[in-house]
Amino acid sequence: MMSCMGAKEALAKVLEKHGSSVLLGMELRDLLMSCEKYANLSKKMTSCILAGCIQIALGQIERHRRSHQPITIPLFDKFLCNLCEGCSAEVKEDKCWERVEVSSNPHQASKLVDGNPKTYWESNGSPSSHYINIYLHRGVIVQRMSLLVASEDSSYMPARILVMGGENACSISTKLNMVNVPPSARRMTLLENMSCFWPVIQIKIKRCQQGGIDTRVRGIEVLGPKPTFWPIFKEQLCRRTFLFYTTKAHTWCQEISEDRRQLLQLFNRLNSALRHEQEFADRFLPDDEAAQALGKTCWDALITPLVQSITSPGPSGISPLLWLLSQYLENMKAASRTKKRAAIFNSRVRRLSHLLVHVDSSNPEPEELKAPVKSNGKNGKNKESSLGAAKPVEKKPSSTTGITQCWKGVVQQQVKRFLESSWQDADFVEQYCNIYLRLRTAMEELFGHQMCFMLALRQGFSGGLLQLSFLTAMHVSEQFARYIDVWIQKSWADSGDVETLQCLQRSLEPVLFLSGLELANTFEHFYRYYLGDRLLSQGKTWLESAVVEHIGLCFPNRFPQQMLKNLSELEEEQQQFHLFQLQQLDKHLLELDRDGKYEEEEEELEVVEEEPKVKVLALS
Repeated sequence: MMSCMGAKEALAKVLEKHGSSVLLGMELRDLLMSCEKYANLSKKMTSCILAGCIQIALGQIERHRRSHQPITIPLFDKFLCNLCEGCSAEVKEDKCWERVEVSSNPHQASKLVDGNPKTYWESNGSPSSHYINIYLHRGVIVQRMSLLVASEDSSYMPARILVMGGENACSISTKLNMVNVPPSARRMTLLENMSCFWPVIQIKIKRCQQGGIDTRVRGIEVLGPKPTFWPIFKEQLCRRTFLFYTTKAHTWCQEISEDRRQLLQLFNRLNSALRHEQEFADRFLPDDEAAQALGKTCWDALITPLVQSITSPGPSGISPLLWLLSQYLENMKAASRTKKRAAIFNSRVRRLSHLLVHVDSSNPEPEELKAPVKSNGKNGKNKESSLGAAKPVEKKPSSTTGITQCWKGVVQQQVKRFLESSWQDADFVEQYCNIYLRLRTAMEELFGHQMCFMLALRQGFSGGLLQLSFLTAMHVSEQFARYIDVWIQKSWADSGDVETLQCLQRSLEPVLFLSGLELANTFEHFYRYYLGDRLLSQGKTWLESAVVEHIGLCFPNRFPQQMLKNLSELEEEQQQFHLFQLQQLDKHLLELDRDGKYEEEEEELEVVEEEPKVKVLALS
């Protein structure tokens, strides 16, 4: 037991320091050396036993997952708790780091780690050039790093310390912390609860007390996490979980490809699998880190093949999900009239879409499996620097990408079908707005307010409009411009009635889908024609400006904006001209008043008839 706990190394240090004065020290060292081979054998046997226990535990978990029978092994939860713990104990200084380097006097570097506060390392150099580099063992995440100082060192005592991190000694560039040392301090905590591994940590003495040049450091203490079986257990658990649920997902995909109505049962199947894993995690796994690792693996194994399968076109050229969403839209009117079969069908579709969309598994995984480290966020700077220095990891495609493409296809199909059948109707634009409201309502019911699905809705409308012939596109553009003209004139007639203005605003939303299309040039031409008529009739320019600002993206040449700008400039010039006329009249009357001819001129002014006002509109 003493050999396994590192008694040999500790005894060697004691004998090196105190020599033969230690009672029975040499005999104890010989005894430990003779027991070393038995200690190694004990370690190997312990490793084999634990490896066998891990395999038994994994087998029980997989059997429980297949049969849904309860696990009856005594203390199974305690065993898993010990396997999943990432940092329940701390590792002392000599097991955390490989070596220590100093900026000067390297022969004194050993005094930093000898555990004796009476010895010290003293630097030799210019101010701000003193540093200590600590090379950590691979994977060791620092729980706490402290520096021992002494107030009796006076001007040699550090006053300000900068802690840096880097991948190697040549690339130490990330600031981890800055510490000011009080003159009465004995032990200063430099780092605490780090969230990532730094191969090299540099302690840089920026300033000494009382303006001192050289510095003295009495010691360094480093505490790290205890090595556990968690990385091995996590890898094996996640690998088996992924294999099990990938196989199950491919089985479901095969059933859906043979009968796409099986897609309606997918929610119940996914929900049952996820609920089973959640109950297992709540009962046996000790913390959120282990539960999240299991849950994410389960979800990735299920969702990736399923989404790829249900969004891929079948022999008929239609994917199962596209068929399902099309059926949902067809059933919306029936469901609203509470027809039982349609309502049940749409309810199942909504539950499935919520499950697939609202849980996204596209977050990147770390490159290596590392022991989880609990952090209570005491050191905010450490957390920010560690996150900022993390290596960039290529993000996997989102699980919603294929679903948004299916939704775009459904919208384009609906819009194309409507345009082909109704483009000549007198109330075409009103029907178009109703189609938009119906599709947007369906989108919000199925997917919520996620921006990617709103973009897919817009792209679907744009794709349907792009398939119009040239003459049909001209007719449709004129219909849009005329419809907006009718609503603006209604708003004038109703004197700004709130309900009328709201109807006008709703009619503008689907028109925005023209932006970016060739159709927008034709729409702009007709809109400019109707706008000119309204401006010549002296309408409400504030309303015109608000409408143009709302649908400004539909005017690639910005002709309506220029017309309103010209009108505004003209009104400003007319106002200035009116003020100029008043100034001239005041000046003329002032001269008459000085000459005493005001009364005579007043009689003449009464005779002169007032000139009619003429207002000229210059519209581009």
